[in-house]
Amino acid sequence: MLFDFILFMSVGTIYACGEVFSSVDRMKQLPKIEQKLIAACDRFLEHKHKIHGFAKFKRFLDSTRKENEKALRDETYVENPINGFRLLWRLSERWLAATTTSRTEKVIGDDDTVSDFFVKIRSSIKKVSLWPTADDITGAANGLVRLSLVFNLDINQLIGGSIGHYHTEPLTGDEVFAITKVVYQTEEKLELMAWLNKSVDLMTSENTEAKHADEAIELKTKLLASMKNRKRDDSVDKNINKCNGSGCHGDSLSEKLTSNGQNSEVHTTCHSMYEQLCRENTRTAADNSKLHCQYQTTSIPFIKAKAEYVHTDPPIMLFHDVISDIESYWIINTSRHMLSRSLMGKFNTSGEYFGKKRISQSAWIYDDLDVSAKLSKRIGLLTGLSTRLLEEETHAEPFQIHNYGLGGMYEPHEDSVRLYRQTGKEENKAVRNSGDRIATWLFYLTDVKVGGATVFPLLNTRVPVTKGSAAFWYNLKQNGDPDMRTIHAGCPVLIGDKWVANKWIREVGQMFRRKCALDRDL
Repeated sequence: MLFDFILFMSVGTIYACGEVFSSVDRMKQLPKIEQKLIAACDRFLEHKHKIHGFAKFKRFLDSTRKENEKALRDETYVENPINGFRLLWRLSERWLAATTTSRTEKVIGDDDTVSDFFVKIRSSIKKVSLWPTADDITGAANGLVRLSLVFNLDINQLIGGSIGHYHTEPLTGDEVFAITKVVYQTEEKLELMAWLNKSVDLMTSENTEAKHADEAIELKTKLLASMKNRKRDDSVDKNINKCNGSGCHGDSLSEKLTSNGQNSEVHTTCHSMYEQLCRENTRTAADNSKLHCQYQTTSIPFIKAKAEYVHTDPPIMLFHDVISDIESYWIINTSRHMLSRSLMGKFNTSGEYFGKKRISQSAWIYDDLDVSAKLSKRIGLLTGLSTRLLEEETHAEPFQIHNYGLGGMYEPHEDSVRLYRQTGKEENKAVRNSGDRIATWLFYLTDVKVGGATVFPLLNTRVPVTKGSAAFWYNLKQNGDPDMRTIHAGCPVLIGDKWVANKWIREVGQMFRRKCALDRDL
């Protein structure tokens, strides 16, 4: 059969889930899948060239082939979020539209051949595990809007295909309107108006189908009516302005967190500081003068590591050249087919969910493999902490591997699991009696062109993504209490493909390695 190749793609490669937008690595596989679909269509049409019902589809195929060839020539094509959205939208929407024939387009005598052909395409596409869906379009559109807001991007330039020094083809009116419909579901009404105006202008100039243009104009009319009676609430602006004053220091804010971590003032201020740090390093020369670099010694005299202090109290360190390119590639290649959407836990329940605050896919790698075991020992050597992985009362957790998606990020959060422990929701036998996560080690497996930094909003500290390096910090004070100053976030990836591997180290096994302080406040 002409579409056996698609069936092979659906069963020959096994993936943990079908979602695509939340992993740039998965998006990179789409152009090759589309290429095989185009080739199969070409082979079929070679024998049906006299059938007039295929004329419109052939034009679609010719234009799609050109776009597909661009993506195949450049392996970093989808690392640009504009290209990533365009690819997802084309596969999800344009292929469906091109294989749906209206009654006015049918040709007498050719109906069955054309219809059967299109039905085969659509049914085969459904069997491809990585083929994007409407949910991927929604996620990708939200990602583009998130990037425009966090990085203060000019919408006209973004729609025009420009992100800083990176340029690509402009978005079409239909693509912009697809994004606009997603923005309409959010509270960003002023942002929505900018997208709506641009989509209407583009669809008018491109002579887009009247129904799409009419829908955009109708949506604009509704929005204007709702905004006319809506008073602007400037409470968020007030909280953002606080970030430029003395009320944003980590010590004062972290003290305001309640026992369940739900202080709205802290979280609002923390989020605004997080976005500011994602855009730029806000540290002054005076702040940087307190920092230093050193060779980190270990229990083996001739083994040392280059360590950079990016913050001193609490200490946050960036170790340079601590994982090789070969080791990084091994981790990526090993975890690639195990990726599934990263979850967020609910401390007051035993459940987990797909949170909008975390856009990535993740996998776990244990220490029963040579490379991962070697890396765990290296972490233990450099930190002085035990990283033994045990079936019960484990000293550390397995490596958690993350690949971020279109606009992928992880908003401000703490690594401490105190809330789960308080409610008895840590049910995994290995960690149930292992105490809290005393420290975090984070390997950076790839470079990121723009964005993706790890930031500590309450400490005004920003750690850039540097391939081969690793960030390290303590989540707990020496008295065992959570150090809320180390609330951190992964900034949205603007341009690039971000891979990281983190290891959480538990309290059990560290009693003689990181001793309690004499001062109860430390």
